[in-house]
Amino acid sequence: MTQLEFVAKIGSDSLNIVRIYSKGHLTLEEMAGILGKDRTELIRQYMGSVIPFWKPGAEKQGTACLLENSLTEGRG
Repeated sequence: MTQLEFVAKIGSDSLNIVRIYSKGHLTLEEMAGILGKDRTELIRQYMGSVIPFWKPGAEKQGTACLLENSLTEGRG
């Protein structure tokens, strides 16, 4: 999925929540409470495709910067 497809599916208003999650300030469950289970699943899948070794909680191990770079550089 390209970044454009990703943003189209989750909505551009959700990107700030994704960034907050990617920095480890929200858990997957908290994000699901805000965005809903369907959007959260799309986000989890996208993060796994952009960062192949991504796993929930990996943001606490320093991989958040890779997602942040992906979202700001237009990769994906």
